Amino acid sequence: MKWAFSVLVILLSLFLNACGGDDDFNRRFVDPSQVRFVNLVPNAPTLSYDLNGTLFATVSYAQSSGLRTVSPGSFEAVVSHFDAAGTTEVIIDTNESLGTETNRDYSVLVTGSLAAPTLSIIDVEEAGEIAAGSSEIHFFNGSTLTSGLDIYLSGDLTSASINGLTPTSLAVNASSSISTVDSGERRILVTASGDDSVIYDGGVVELEAEVRTLLAVADSFGVGGGVRMIRINATSASGFIDERLPTSFRVANMVADIAAVDINLDEAPAFANLAFGTVSAFEELDTNEHLFAATLVSQPAAVLQEEQRRLIAGESRTLVLAGTAATGDVQGRFLTDTRRPVDTGAQLRIINAAADAGNLDIYVANPDALVTSTTPVLSDFTLLTNGSLFLEGGEYDVSFTEPNESTVLVGPDRITLTNGGIYSLFLVDAEGGGVPGGIILVDDTP
Repeated sequence: MKWAFSVLVILLSLFLNACGGDDDFNRRFVDPSQVRFVNLVPNAPTLSYDLNGTLFATVSYAQSSGLRTVSPGSFEAVVSHFDAAGTTEVIIDTNESLGTETNRDYSVLVTGSLAAPTLSIIDVEEAGEIAAGSSEIHFFNGSTLTSGLDIYLSGDLTSASINGLTPTSLAVNASSSISTVDSGERRILVTASGDDSVIYDGGVVELEAEVRTLLAVADSFGVGGGVRMIRINATSASGFIDERLPTSFRVANMVADIAAVDINLDEAPAFANLAFGTVSAFEELDTNEHLFAATLVSQPAAVLQEEQRRLIAGESRTLVLAGTAATGDVQGRFLTDTRRPVDTGAQLRIINAAADAGNLDIYVANPDALVTSTTPVLSDFTLLTNGSLFLEGGEYDVSFTEPNESTVLVGPDRITLTNGGIYSLFLVDAEGGGVPGGIILVDDTP
């Protein structure tokens, strides 16, 4: 037994010596570093992030990749995107190495605009476990506001007052140091630097115990614009479920067999005499539950369609009405509106509101192209189904047919789209009902 133990000691000694001693042995088990990529460029499509020539992540606006392990050393960072024509455009090439050390978290954030992007790196040491009952937070100002921001963390969940609170002040593209706070519920408020007016109220926010969170301010594209905050954790980014942002709605009346409808909100008039083929202006709402009802004009008891709905903070929605009033078959669907322009192409949403036409194939083609020589961009579209396209600015011909048929029911109708534009295109029945119908193009660009 003593002989076996002696052999074991000798072998272990030889192994350590071959590795260069204890220091070299330990270096084989160093803690790696982690990197994540955050897209805060408000006019950008999905951005791609390459490390040393290898795709690391593709991330849409106000989103984050998860933290991923990288080997200690250095890396070259390239940020790019595809435009609507499918061409790769590089917007950032560091042309220098960004050193990584062991046991660190790196958040790589791109802000600014496509024409003038800025790459910021937050380098945080992983200093061990977070104490039980505590949470670690830090802030980043990624908005395009020219002034700095003051960020307040309040323990009063019922008030948006900043009285008596000490702010974290951040210039554009600046980050704060990490703060250790008690975990639990807080209220996060944002003002312009040195101003008392709250421009963003995150509502009640849960700070999770033993979790480190990056809280980034980004541009908002809801009612009134401004800013909002996103929570970035080890795996993704998300908004605050209780943030105090208004919402808005509008109505698109595509019921072809009557001249107009009235729209009531919580049994009070909202839009009167909304004609067929018309899209109303947006109306601002709170995020409580509301009753939306479409009725015959000046006949509030003659309800064509109604729906109880709670809208989501910061969003804009369109209630699309379609169907046949004569048979009492009017349907409605709330669609979420895109309010953020993307400079590299045009965003086109297509909605089938043609009740009498049935299911449809939709073609969006280059001018004068024959349907028989192209492929539908959307196939077998049922009533009130919608789909979105991202297209290069220019002229297009729009047609629709019955599914798998080459006979054109409507079109080709020419439309013109502009890069950075946002559009809704409704397929509708003929006025008064029946086919062939037509198309209605609405420019939704803010």
